Amino acid sequence: ALLSGRFNTDIDLLYGNVTEEGSFLMASHYPEFNREDFVLTLDSTREYIMKYVGKKNPTNEKCVNEIARFYMERENLSECSTQEDFRRAIFHATGDYQYGVGTILFGQTVARQLSRNTGKSAYAWLLSQSPGNHLVPINTPNWMGVCHSDEMFYILAISLQTKPEDRELSHDIIRVWTRFARDGHPGTFKGVEWTQALEHKNGSTSCMELCYEPRM
Repeated sequence: ALLSGRFNTDIDLLYGNVTEEGSFLMASHYPEFNREDFVLTLDSTREYIMKYVGKKNPTNEKCVNEIARFYMERENLSECSTQEDFRRAIFHATGDYQYGVGTILFGQTVARQLSRNTGKSAYAWLLSQSPGNHLVPINTPNWMGVCHSDEMFYILAISLQTKPEDRELSHDIIRVWTRFARDGHPGTFKGVEWTQALEHKNGSTSCMELCYEPRM
């Protein structure tokens, strides 16, 4: 239906992800990640990526191996890498597999149909600013970064925002999302022009990074 445009195309679309979607998955599926004495190695990093992705895709071992290889090479991992580096590779691999890739492909497909059929617009965002508090109880350790659902802190948890920077960012996010709901486009975010998701000629998604110092 999406590929053929058989859906309501008389809409504008705003969609996005957070940077460490996978940290929530690891903390909930593998409790050892919450132990203070838990240590990752190069081999165990590969094993955790393959274990989680393989559980979701048990019949395609080649694909699982390629995913692990891609994310470990992207982070340039070695035996000398830090625990933060190992965790980041796992979080990005599992988070992209579970949430990120699907969100982006959905958004890109809808955006192409909108621009082709109705002239409507699609905009994307990426939350990279870690909140002062996590609303989901399991999202508490500092190592988890910007977790799945952390955007709710800036939208719904105004009473928990103790830092002036968080309150300002919350106000700015609410303002542009409200403008999008009213007008079909977010306009500017902290003075940065929010361009459409498919602005890049190479087909990649253009998204607004939501943080204290945003950029497209």
